[in-house]
Amino acid sequence: MSMWNNRRFQRTLVLLLTVACLATTVNCYWNENWLLFACGFVATVVIMTWLLVGMQIQPATQNDQNRKLNFEAQFKNLGVFAFSDSGFTVTLHDASTSIDWQDIRAMFGYKMDLMTTDLICLDIHHGNGEILRLTEETPGWYQFQVKSVQQFPAIDHGWQFAIIAPAFNTNLTLVYEKSGMDLLKATSVYYPQGITK
Repeated sequence: MSMWNNRRFQRTLVLLLTVACLATTVNCYWNENWLLFACGFVATVVIMTWLLVGMQIQPATQNDQNRKLNFEAQFKNLGVFAFSDSGFTVTLHDASTSIDWQDIRAMFGYKMDLMTTDLICLDIHHGNGEILRLTEETPGWYQFQVKSVQQFPAIDHGWQFAIIAPAFNTNLTLVYEKSGMDLLKATSVYYPQGITK
C-alpha cells in the first residue's frame, strides 16, 4: 500500500498541516498582522478541504472490508500448486513440475529490481541442479510459504521482511539449505556465476 493511501498517514498529515496553519494564523492575529492573518485563515480552510475531500479520508468502509476478504481468499488460494504429504506439483506456463520435499536442496530469497518496483523471488534448487523460480506474484505464493515452513521448521517465518530494505538491492537470503551451509558457502555452490534473472 502506498504511503499516500495509508489512512493513519493521511490523518497525521491533516493534523500537522492544520496545526501549523492555525499556529501561524493565531500568531498573525496577536501581532495584528491582518493581511497574513487572513491569508493564514484561508490557507487553513483550503488545506483542510483539500486533504479531507481531495484525499477522501473516511472511516473504514465496505471497500476496506472487501479488500480484507479478498486478501484472506488470496492467502488461502492454492493457485498453481497441488500439495501432497511427500511434495507438490506446480503448473507454470502450461508446464507442470513435481518436486518431492526431500529433493529440495536449497531455497534462496531475493528481490529483483523492476525499475519502479521490486519483486520478491524464491529460487528452489532441487534434483540435479534444477531451479524452480517462484515470485510473490505466483498464484498460491502464500500457501507455498505456509507448506514449506511446515516441511522445514528451520525456515525463518519473516525471511521476506528481511529482504525488503534497502529498496532495489538484491538482498540475497538463504531461506533453507539441506546440509546446513551458510549464505556465503551456499552462494558459491548454487550461484557460481551469480543469479541469472
